[in-house]
Amino acid sequence: MRLPLAVAVLFLAAAATAPARLRADCIDYRGYIRWAAWAPAVSASRALALEGDRAYVVGGGMAGGLALIDISDPTAPVAGVSIELPDIGHGVAVSGGHAFIAAWESGLQVVDVSDPVVPHIVGSADTPDQARGVAVAG
Repeated sequence: MRLPLAVAVLFLAAAATAPARLRADCIDYRGYIRWAAWAPAVSASRALALEGDRAYVVGGGMAGGLALIDISDPTAPVAGVSIELPDIGHGVAVSGGHAFIAAWESGLQVVDVSDPVVPHIVGSADTPDQARGVAVAG
């Protein structure tokens, strides 16, 4: 099917001006985002969950870990304790004083974080494949 010449020229003119129209609609967020603070966590951090004044970070290089960070003052986070996990943490969700961690080949790990000074693993469940993410309702 052949397009009439006028339609083809109109189409080409619209395509030629499209980048300028798109640039006008884009927002440059660099002026809105600024570095607030930094706190050491686990190496190769992969996931983060927030609850109250705490951030829970999982990840790991050769071994996995969970780090608890006090963020009561977001401009000065304080690294708290961290515990080693049986495998690299890929996802974390926190609810009811427990952190639920997707720990790759080690499935789901449940960590009691009700006392942020002494977190400890209280349970685990095997998953059919690598555990890559977790979500908790309630």
